[in-house]
Amino acid sequence: MASPSSSYGDQAPDRHGSSPACDSRLAVTVTTGESGRSRVVVVGEIDLEEAPAFRVALDSALGAATGLDLDLTRVSFCDCSCLRVLMEVHYAALASGRTVAVSDASRCVWRLLDLTGTGELLTVAGSGPLTGAGEGGV
Repeated sequence: MASPSSSYGDQAPDRHGSSPACDSRLAVTVTTGESGRSRVVVVGEIDLEEAPAFRVALDSALGAATGLDLDLTRVSFCDCSCLRVLMEVHYAALASGRTVAVSDASRCVWRLLDLTGTGELLTVAGSGPLTGAGEGGV
């Protein structure tokens, strides 16, 4: 049985009634399965502004898991800040005997991985640009 999900980016309103999540363009949900691997679903944009929150979410998820499977199909925009976070978390996982894999992604994520030659490091067999369902630009 999977453990309860953790979410990042959907915080409660502050005392003035505004929600920090309204300002965020990124939401991350983590679900850990019986195997100990966590499925991480990312929704929104990952750019220079959102990259620190993305890194915190992935670090937190990795800390409690044997590895991460990333579903990036609902990422609508990504840039080199996203790639930097993915690579940093990938190498941190390897250093501790774990893995991080992009199981599926939007066209913009596949394009970024393809253009930089990093797709082979971060993807799993059977995944690739033809299975990415989302739209977006790099």
